[in-house]
This record gives sequence, C-alpha cells and structure tokens, in this order.
Amino acid sequence: MQSIINAINASSTRSPGREMNWQRLALGAATVVVLILCLVGLSNVLVHLDAKEVMVIQYPSGTLRVCTQPGYYGQWFGTVTKYRKRSQFWFSSTPDQGRPADESIAVRFNLDYAHNQRSERCSHSADASRG
Repeated sequence: MQSIINAINASSTRSPGREMNWQRLALGAATVVVLILCLVGLSNVLVHLDAKEVMVIQYPSGTLRVCTQPGYYGQWFGTVTKYRKRSQFWFSSTPDQGRPADESIAVRFNLDYAHNQRSERCSHSADASRG
C-alpha cells in the first residue's frame, strides 16, 4: 500500500523545469500587455500639425492651447481638434459662381441693434457689393 501512495505522490509532483516554463510564459504575456499599453499611451502624448491646419488642444486640466505653426506638439492625453485653414464656400445666385443653381442663403442683419430686423438675400455678385 505504501508503494502505491509513493507512486501517486511521485507522479503528482511537478518538475522544477515545468514550473519555470509557466512562469516564463506568464512573464512574457505580461510584458507584451505592458508594451501594448505603453504604445497606446504614447499615441496620446504627441500630435503632429500639418501646414494646412490649425489645432486646438484642450488639456485634462482644462487649459486650451491654439497651435498655428506646423510641427509636433505635446498632447499629454488632452483632446485635439483640428480645423482646415482654408475652405471655399459659395452662396451665390449667379450661375458663374459655384453651381448653376441658386445657392444664396437668407441672412438676417440687426443693423440698428433695436427690435427692427432687416432680412436680405445675400450673394457675391457685383450688384450686391455696390449697394
């Protein structure tokens, strides 16, 4: 009976080499996870501004930074909003500007700063700029 118990105990004990392999595997997996988290974190540290854009960075403290020169800036886990420097929009009723369809928009001006409101249709034609 004693020999059966000794045989069971001998088969259930693990060799030191096997435990070392599991420890190495766990250490390797933890290292990979930490490296991935570091790479994700680094993507929120620096941000690049192209010459065609303007950028506003809101830092976690709440302060705002407006960046107008191209290059790299510290984002430091803040929120970045980029705006194009130049865009062209047409709001014209003349067919030679923009699309042939009437794309003029109704604009309301408060010229006398009182309750009197004046509405006009705005366009970029030569007649509208004279008057």
